[in-house]
Amino acid sequence: MNTSSNSSSMETEKNILEQSEQIIVGQLISDLAIADGCNASKKDDEIKKLREEILSHCLNISTEKIVVKINSSGVSDDYKEELKTRIRELGQHIFEKKFDEYYHLLSNFKLETTEAYDSFVKKTKNEAGRVMCDKSTEGKDMFDDKKWQKFVQSRKPNLEKHLKEIKFALLEKMPEVPKELMEMPLAKMFEVFELKYQVDVLKAYVKLQKMQSNIFKKILEQTKNENKQLEYERSVRQQTENLVYTSFADGHTYVLPPPPKAGDRVVPTGKMVRCICKPDCEMTSGEPEYVLFAEIMKRQ
Repeated sequence: MNTSSNSSSMETEKNILEQSEQIIVGQLISDLAIADGCNASKKDDEIKKLREEILSHCLNISTEKIVVKINSSGVSDDYKEELKTRIRELGQHIFEKKFDEYYHLLSNFKLETTEAYDSFVKKTKNEAGRVMCDKSTEGKDMFDDKKWQKFVQSRKPNLEKHLKEIKFALLEKMPEVPKELMEMPLAKMFEVFELKYQVDVLKAYVKLQKMQSNIFKKILEQTKNENKQLEYERSVRQQTENLVYTSFADGHTYVLPPPPKAGDRVVPTGKMVRCICKPDCEMTSGEPEYVLFAEIMKRQ
């Protein structure tokens, strides 16, 4: 009878410790995966502090869960305390053996996944930028919200394939951990990555829209400037065509403004017509200078 009782007690303890180990490992992975749990840029003293925090949390969680199971098994209070001590010893042993390994595996996984998303956003933005600059009509149409989403989604399968490869590589490096313990933490990590990705894609979209708007503004401004230049050149050409070129005996080639047309109301200035071959030319012809009456009225 005593032997049977001891055997049953040992079996119960074995089951409890096995369950405790799974709970501790699962909680360890979950705590490392969420928020800023593991980060490849953390310093040694930061990792040590994090290790103590996660160890305390894992032991508290696993003990609470196991106590619920023990209470229903009808064991003595002394035995419960003994099992709690064994669970804490087990937790210390798991952390001594696995914490550093899991920390670095998950921090590298986070780094690789982040880089995969960042690279995808960068490549997508660069490709969209080339389309926008090289094919203005297609580029303009692309920044309709629906077409932009279609453009991004058409390139996302390559990203998803890469992410699956990264995830598979991680699971291969942690064969002793049941896959069901990995699924939830990794799903939460991917939720964070996906949210960051959505924000980064939106930022890229807004930035490219702004770039496109500036490009079209510059094109419009350049067109306006070109039109102004053409108008100025046309005006100068018309004025030049109306100038009178005359050579006198003094050897100077006079460039004179066109004389008044028949019927123009003019007023003599009392001066001779001045040569306008260059701004500082002081040569005058023998022709009297007139000014249009309408010009005088404008000045008044």
